[in-house]
Amino acid sequence: MLKKRLTVLALSTLILAGCAGKDPGPLAGTWNTDIGTTIQFRSGETEADGIVTKVTYKISGKDVKIVHKAGTTKGSSALYTIIDADTAKTPYLTIHRVK
Repeated sequence: MLKKRLTVLALSTLILAGCAGKDPGPLAGTWNTDIGTTIQFRSGETEADGIVTKVTYKISGKDVKIVHKAGTTKGSSALYTIIDADTAKTPYLTIHRVK
């Protein structure tokens, strides 16, 4: 029984580790916020107000977690929930895809 639990735990860890990467998935592209800022989600980075930040993306279902990898925001994260192809939300912000 313990061996089975450890195997499941090890596989879960590998799967979760494999989900982090440079691809922004459904957030790829340029978005406008409801407060007037434009955000670009690109491979391995984001850009907002001319500031480029190195990030990783963790995609799980409709959620995309962005983790900052450097600078003063290193380690901080934001979780976006995809509402539809052109809308995503955080608890504090709504963004809309620029077409």
